Amino acid sequence: ALSDREWIESVASLLVSKPPQTWNDNDPSEYGIQLSRLAGQFKRVEQVLLERGRLTVNGRSEGRTIRLGVTLDSGEDLGEIAKILSSESSTLEAALKALESALESTATTKRIRVAAVAELTRRMLLDDRSGGERDK
Repeated sequence: ALSDREWIESVASLLVSKPPQTWNDNDPSEYGIQLSRLAGQFKRVEQVLLERGRLTVNGRSEGRTIRLGVTLDSGEDLGEIAKILSSESSTLEAALKALESALESTATTKRIRVAAVAELTRRMLLDDRSGGERDK
């Protein structure tokens, strides 16, 4: 078994792609950046998997689980887990087609379409915070 120090050095080596003994002046910063990125990814995956475990029908796991997030200028991350039951897939597809059609007819570039979806998501998530209607 590895000691705590050996585990930390092993993780550090993985994240910076070289052992800490050979790091230069920039590598500790790179380690911090990569560790933060990996921790965030772990947290997001954990949220999705925990929520997926709650998505059951007759005691069986059912449907899909997706996490959607938007990061604000302040660095604050707004996110929500969307649970989609198999029985809702046709309703979801109809909504997607309507959104895609509206975006394609009004937004001239992919950049504007992505920005519109991000802004709509931001508004919906902020509305949840301010006591707006929430659908669970």
